[in-house]
Amino acid sequence: MNLMNPHPRSLARGARRRWKRLLLTSWTLASVVATVSCGTDRATPAALGSPSRAPAPAHTARETPSAAPPVAATVPVPGTRPARGAGRLRLLWRKTNGDFEAVVDHDAAARLTDAERAAVGYLAAQINADCRWSTHPEVGADGSVTEGDLECELTRALDLGYQCGDEHREFVTGWLAEYAPSRCSKVPATAYVQSALDEVAVDTRGNVVVVKYTAVKTEGPGAKTWKWSEAIEFERIGATRLKLANSKITSGRAPWQTARPKH
Repeated sequence: MNLMNPHPRSLARGARRRWKRLLLTSWTLASVVATVSCGTDRATPAALGSPSRAPAPAHTARETPSAAPPVAATVPVPGTRPARGAGRLRLLWRKTNGDFEAVVDHDAAARLTDAERAAVGYLAAQINADCRWSTHPEVGADGSVTEGDLECELTRALDLGYQCGDEHREFVTGWLAEYAPSRCSKVPATAYVQSALDEVAVDTRGNVVVVKYTAVKTEGPGAKTWKWSEAIEFERIGATRLKLANSKITSGRAPWQTARPKH
């Protein structure tokens, strides 16, 4: 081989080798520059989770929720039951399957206004149905009598507690004042002589509340009985008062009557 005049193929191969080295050098420099520039702009792993979220403010003390204010006890006030609108509600009737047990519609009773409860409570104080002793009366050694607690279905449905108890008497007297009955009947269903309700309904039109009922009085097996129907009309006086406006026997004869009413 002539070293002074190399072969053209040898020259070409040398040129290609130099060109490859130059390209490799350029690519290496370009990679280094790109790595450096990307490293300055790349976010840290912690910042990737919320790149645009502002840092949370520092708290100097632990925050605790403020305590809720105590709930005041609700005190029932006469006349606060919402008006249910005009119309007739049937509250009590007798079963016709042979035992003639009284049925009281507690859902209907819950819809009564306070004025209607007082009107029906007036009737219940004098005549009731299916009453049972919760605690029996007791007679002491000295002859003193301790009154028992009598549970009556209608009085209980009116949410007035025991028959003729403090709650029953005070509620009726509070609404009717001088029109309240002077006596309250505490007669269990097992008594020989008793009056019992067969049907009760209440009808309200404006300021007038009418309680319609049918009742039976018996003086024992084989004794005389009475059956009658009556309508008792009450009129509202202001927000929390009623007065007894009228009463009328509509059918039959009541025990206190000496003759049938004229129709």
